[in-house]
Amino acid sequence: MADTDLYYCYSQIAVFSPVLSHPFNDWSDRQVRQGFAWRRHSVSFRMLNEEGQCRVSVKVGSTYVPNPSAKRALVVPFDLDGSEVEIGSITDSRRFEVPPGQYALYFEVGEDEKFVTWALLSFVPQATVDARILVEDQGISPEYPLDMAAKPAGIA
Repeated sequence: MADTDLYYCYSQIAVFSPVLSHPFNDWSDRQVRQGFAWRRHSVSFRMLNEEGQCRVSVKVGSTYVPNPSAKRALVVPFDLDGSEVEIGSITDSRRFEVPPGQYALYFEVGEDEKFVTWALLSFVPQATVDARILVEDQGISPEYPLDMAAKPAGIA
């Protein structure tokens, strides 16, 4: 597992292929309600707060073990062509080594006893993944089926 501190803004962190020229996603109202905006090689996750410092942990493993402290959790498919993934926001990002492949990407977010925000991103090898909400908090209200058609931000 790798950990880093990351400053996030606009209520989101994104996970994406570092080779994308437009890595961030343009959110629809429906995607805001479901807590994520997804397209191939890029997914933006809605955080609990508008902005702040976050402790991000990245884990690659053969199984997913839920964090009982998560206030929100979901899973999406994620394909990685290269050996790195970038995790960040508009102003701050970090790269992590993750083997190429098809993954179930689990996103969990919460706060510790001192109200410090944390996010856990777990990459579990899996060929077929159906996106789903695992832990729903009052900040999201998804409609089913979930919207899996985000558009890149910054493209007219």
